[in-house]
Amino acid sequence: MEPTKALALSDAFGMLHREEVLALADLVQKLEPGAKVANVGAGFGTSALTIAEVRPDIELVSVDIRDDDNPFGGFMNERNAFINAGIELKHQQIKGDSPVVAEQFPTETFDLVIIDDDHTYEAAGNSITKWLSRVKPGGYILMHDYDSVMWPDVKTVVDEVAEMFFLKFEWQEDTYICFSRPTVAQMKKKGKTP
Repeated sequence: MEPTKALALSDAFGMLHREEVLALADLVQKLEPGAKVANVGAGFGTSALTIAEVRPDIELVSVDIRDDDNPFGGFMNERNAFINAGIELKHQQIKGDSPVVAEQFPTETFDLVIIDDDHTYEAAGNSITKWLSRVKPGGYILMHDYDSVMWPDVKTVVDEVAEMFFLKFEWQEDTYICFSRPTVAQMKKKGKTP
């Protein structure tokens, strides 16, 4: 199923490019039934809308620190995206600072975590490392604005975290980069300590 409404939102605002929307749709279609996804950084609602369109069975949680009308997005923008698309917003929206919210969830909870929140070096590193432990072994972590000229700290942090935690590169589409969290067996096979 193609996420036509999310693609229209992408065309209107461009926060996620069309190729990124399609890559996200492809990834979530591969997840097991009833998978759990955390969307960290609501933005304009494009990621959440993509997931709702192609996999309404997924248990989705969006996290953002903003719930007002602003040019960087937030829950109001995400709700408006769903209203304008004519799709009922069924997922939970949790307002708060990303690393603090991450700690509300047990480790190894999510099949996929999408991170697109604070893009500064320290904040991005803190957010990624806090959410990484919430990804199930074999699950995915998807980060936006990687290798973006506007947000060079994101690439630096992602590269450091990927090396430090032995993340397996899966794919890159424009400024989206996807890694999988290795399982214990994969770590042992490479001679790494989990």
